[in-house]
Amino acid sequence: MAPEDFHCLIEQARREGVEGLLHGRLSMPSLRTTPSVEMLDALARAAQPGIARSLYLESHCRKILLRLSEAGLPVLLLKGSALAYWAYSAPWQRNCGDIDLLLPSRAEVDRAVKILSRFGYRPAVDALPGDLVSFELPLEYAVEGLPRLEVDLHWRLSSTPMFAFRLDWRELEAGAIKLPSLADGARGLGPVHAWLHASMHRLQNRANGVPDNLKWLYDLDLLARGFSSSDWNALVDLACARGLAGACLDGAAAAAARLGETMPDEIRRRLAQAAANERMDVTRLRSWWYVQQMSLAALPSWRTKLRWLRQRLIPDRDHLRARYGQDVGIGRALFTRLMAAMEPASSWRMVWRDRPQRFASAAWVNPIWVRRRCTAWPIS
Repeated sequence: MAPEDFHCLIEQARREGVEGLLHGRLSMPSLRTTPSVEMLDALARAAQPGIARSLYLESHCRKILLRLSEAGLPVLLLKGSALAYWAYSAPWQRNCGDIDLLLPSRAEVDRAVKILSRFGYRPAVDALPGDLVSFELPLEYAVEGLPRLEVDLHWRLSSTPMFAFRLDWRELEAGAIKLPSLADGARGLGPVHAWLHASMHRLQNRANGVPDNLKWLYDLDLLARGFSSSDWNALVDLACARGLAGACLDGAAAAAARLGETMPDEIRRRLAQAAANERMDVTRLRSWWYVQQMSLAALPSWRTKLRWLRQRLIPDRDHLRARYGQDVGIGRALFTRLMAAMEPASSWRMVWRDRPQRFASAAWVNPIWVRRRCTAWPIS
């Protein structure tokens, strides 16, 4: 590999968050072709910030788990915060930007916030729009002279209503596995639940306009390569029962396109058969309107659906003041919110009025432009 190509490789690894993983894999003695010393040295230098970050997160994670355990709060580690300690050869090979923790309910999350606030962790947002709009509360550890750290406290497995009610705490806790290499009592999602969560997480990111990241696809690939036949059957049964067959199938296809096929043909056939009968079409999640439709449909009762609509249209008073200013009246804040939401509608009226010229324009027929107009609503 030419030096300029190798520098491009390192930059791409940084963007994908896999520089530590790349160094670990290329340092394996079983490789047929051993990389040059210069290449390994350059990779080691590129991986050093990630290794330091991993150690910093690990230190905080152990302290947080200890303090929550002393208070009697049960907690499960999510995503890379857990996978790093049982799925990867070394924790620093799984790049993590924050610490994700799952607690049984919003009440336990509020208790955890009070406990951790005594040790320098503060809510990163002043107020949430409602308990059904999002299911996580981010905390921030910001001390002068130390790296900033974010801790996301979840009370549902997913922070979007589309997936939040597919799996509950009791079954996730029953299938949890221990993480002794992190701390005594530390637990994370079991392999099947971790696969389902990884599949939902990438679709949630798609709905937010975030493209696939190589480390997320590698999580799926790594989990799949450790599955037994009973794990695959358990995955299919649970995915079909909870309406997640399409999410699993889409995740497996994306991972296979980058990293090779891991899913058995029979498992893929069963998932495809179930996905064809599911309400959600995972290929349409880039549409803001479709995401709201699926979020409404996923809520468990009409009472919950009406409460979600109220929180979307008229958020909590504290959230309105935090977003539009403490000195702004509630009526004015709601009016500002309504006017912002109507902006795309007025744009569509303009497009329809000038449709002969607009349809003749290359910018109008560009589907990326259309998608941006459909998903640019400022309500969040």
